[in-house]
Formats: sequence, structure tokens, C-alpha cells
Amino acid sequence: MPWAPCRDSSDPRPMLANGNLNLNSYISDIPYIGDYFIGVLQQRGFVRVRDVRNYFRHLSAANIHRRLSEMLRNPRRQQCDRNHARLYHVPDVNQCAFNSIILTLQHFNVAGAAAVPLRSRGNTVRVRDCACHATRNDCQGNGCRWRTQNQTRLPGGRCIPPAAGNQGFSGYGQQDRYDQRTNRVPSRNQVTVVNGDGGPHYYVQNWRVLPGQVIPLRRSTRNRGGPRLLACGTNVPTNVPATIPQPDPRWSDATAQMWARAVVDRYT
Repeated sequence: MPWAPCRDSSDPRPMLANGNLNLNSYISDIPYIGDYFIGVLQQRGFVRVRDVRNYFRHLSAANIHRRLSEMLRNPRRQQCDRNHARLYHVPDVNQCAFNSIILTLQHFNVAGAAAVPLRSRGNTVRVRDCACHATRNDCQGNGCRWRTQNQTRLPGGRCIPPAAGNQGFSGYGQQDRYDQRTNRVPSRNQVTVVNGDGGPHYYVQNWRVLPGQVIPLRRSTRNRGGPRLLACGTNVPTNVPATIPQPDPRWSDATAQMWARAVVDRYT
């Protein structure tokens, strides 16, 4: 896979080829390993590139992918962050740091690293920012698709990327466990919540959306194929017509109560 450009398009391979990045280099010299991930890696005992190579050199591709993904999980995953003027949907794992370390391991002949696929952040700008549009106008005005609160059961509704030909960012697991776009969930407007694999993850129409408190479906009180309506305090089904004349608001409480009892008696 070609190198997917990141913020400043720093590719570690020229540095490795000319020796500016070598086994004695500090981990801070690896492109895209900033202060946060330096701290994470140092907690694992990594100080120099040699320490990273030695840790991963005898692991399988699956174990390299899993352990490195755990180390490089984005602290703001499942949120929207700002890159210059645009908001973007933060992926599960820092793609640039992950790819940079994998390419470094490959250079130093770590066998398992050769079979680890580089991570992708998606193939269009829209797959990165659609989830961050919070209104119908903003969503549709940027070429995305809007799904309402009633459709998704998520407060306010959600915005998802265009359907055709788009691929999203790589998920936490390997080989589409649950990528930003996945066929492992139902293709429907109502949200599907996936627990595990770094989740919970929320999907609408196969696309990952920002999380939210799922609104439960309310059961209808109409007696149309649903639960039977019972007379108050009994197990006797009612035979209530579609509409019942409302009590006169000028009635006293006692009169209104008498009217209510008469209605129950009439239709049970």
C-alpha cells in the first residue's frame, strides 16, 4: 500500500535509508510519535528504536497488529477534532504513528511486520468529516446523507457519508473487525451498537457514527394489532371505539369521575 499522507507527509523510509533513523535513535525520532505516544511507549520500556524492534521481532503479524493498535489508540477516538479549518471523525488508532512504526519494523526485517497492512483513513474527505455535521443543512450541504432522530434512535439524528464507492478509516481490529464502514452490521437506519473490539461502536447504514444515548422505541397504546387494552383494575378487554367524546372541562371532579366510570362500564 502506498504511504497515506499525514499532516506533513513525513515518510520514515528515506530517513531509514540514509541512516538518520536507526536502531540507536530515540523513539521521538520516529515520525508522528509525539509527546502523548512517547509517554505511552516509554511506559512499555521503549526508549530507542532498538527497544521497539526487539519487542516486536518474534511476534506474528496478528499479534503485532493487536499490540501496536492497543499502544496507539487515539485518546480522542469516537469524537470530532479539528484539523485546521475542518472537523474530522477521529479514528480508533492513530494511523500515522501506526504506519510509521510498521514501516520502521519492516526496514529492520521484523518478519511479522511484513504481513501487517498499513492503516487507511478513508478514500475521500467526506468519510472523514460527515459524522461531524450536527444538522441536516450542514450535513446535506457538504454532500453527506442525513438520518433523523426517529430513524436512528439517536438524539438529534446523525450524518453519514455518501454510499457509493467510499471506504472509511481502519477500525481497531485487523481485516475489518469493525472498520468505520463495515458489512458486519445490518444495513439499516436504526442504530446498531457493537460492544467489544474497542467499542462500543455505533453504526447507521453500515457507517460508524458518533455515540449517543439510544432512545428506546415507545410501544403504541393504540389497540391495532398490539397489546390489548384492559378495563381499569381488571383483566377484561375493552371495546373502545376510535374516539370517545371528551368530558366537559366545566364539570366538577365528582362529575368527571362519574363520567369516567360510565365510559369504562359502557365499553367493558
